[in-house]
Amino acid sequence: MISFDTTSLVKTIIVIGLAATVLLLFANRRRVGPFLQRNERVTTYTTFVLLRLVPFLCVYVVLNQEPRNDVEFFYRKAGGLCRANSFTATFCPTTRPCLVT
Repeated sequence: MISFDTTSLVKTIIVIGLAATVLLLFANRRRVGPFLQRNERVTTYTTFVLLRLVPFLCVYVVLNQEPRNDVEFFYRKAGGLCRANSFTATFCPTTRPCLVT
């Protein structure tokens, strides 16, 4: 498995590259817009591949990362905050007991 620093760097490069692509398309929308509208189906599939499939493949296949579930981390953290009375009333109101364990 690749170290955390390398993973973060690669993820950052992917995000910056995709953001730059979106900004370039937005900046040139008058020239690119008619082409994208004429080829709507190709545009939809290309967008899916570039924005969903490529990052997925880079992170989970190339970098060999394992999927993680943030729910367990969130509830453990939220439960500690609730017991310490530092969780906001919106998420853990004081009128009923905190159900987070």
